[in-house]
Amino acid sequence: MNMHSIFELSHAPVYFEAHMAVQNDIFLDYQTVPLEQTDQAVTVRENIAAFALEASRNMLPVYVKTNLNGIAELPGLYVQKGQLVESSWRKWEWAYWFVAQHPELQHVAIVDSGSVRLVNDPFEHLDPNLLYVADQLQSVADLPVQTELPVEMQQRLRQILQQQALSSALVVGDRSVVFEFLSLVMQLKYQTDGTLPFDQIVFNDLIHRYFAARTIHGRLVSTIWGFNQLDSSAWFKCD
Repeated sequence: MNMHSIFELSHAPVYFEAHMAVQNDIFLDYQTVPLEQTDQAVTVRENIAAFALEASRNMLPVYVKTNLNGIAELPGLYVQKGQLVESSWRKWEWAYWFVAQHPELQHVAIVDSGSVRLVNDPFEHLDPNLLYVADQLQSVADLPVQTELPVEMQQRLRQILQQQALSSALVVGDRSVVFEFLSLVMQLKYQTDGTLPFDQIVFNDLIHRYFAARTIHGRLVSTIWGFNQLDSSAWFKCD
C-alpha cells in the first residue's frame, strides 16, 4: 500500500504491534532533548510532570514520547521511550501513527508541555470537524522563514501575511479532524522528501490552506501568549 492510498483511508493500517486500548480523550506530547543538555532535560521533565498533574485533575491521560529517562511516575502519564531524532516531522509522524492505530479515540489534543498549561478540560466543549489551535500576538509576516519555501507555498503565504499567526504548540479536535490534519502533514513530508522543516510558517500555510473555515482560536482556546492571565477562562495557558 502506498502513501496515496493511505491518505484515502479513514485510518491507516498498522505495521507494528498495536498499543493497548486508550481512553476516549487524550493528550499527546512529544519531547526530546540532547542528553548532554542537562539543564534543558531537567526543565523538560518538570514540564511533562506539571502537565500530567493538571490533566490528572480531570482524569485525563497524557501520552508522552521522549528520549529522556527519569520521567516522574504519575497517574495517567504514559511514557514511550524513543531515540533523539533531529527532525521537525518526527513529532507529527509519531502522533499520526498513534491516532491511526486507536480508532477508539474520540478527541485528541497534541500539546507542547513546554509551552502550554492545561487550565480547563477542553474535550467536553469541542464541536465536531473543527480544529482548535493556539495563536500568537504576531502576524504571519513576522514568522521566521528557516529555508527557501516552494514557489506555490510562497504564493499562498502572500495572501495571509497580515493574518494572525497560529501556533502548532496546541492542536485539538475530534479524532477525525485531527487525523485529517496529521494525514496532510504526512503527505507534505513525503511530497518534500522531508527536506522542508515543519515550522510555524509551514504550519500556518497548511492550516489556512485546508482548515481556514474550520479553525477556532482565541481566548476560548488559549490565553494571550506570554501574558500571565490569572483570571482567564481559556482551556490552556500559553507561556
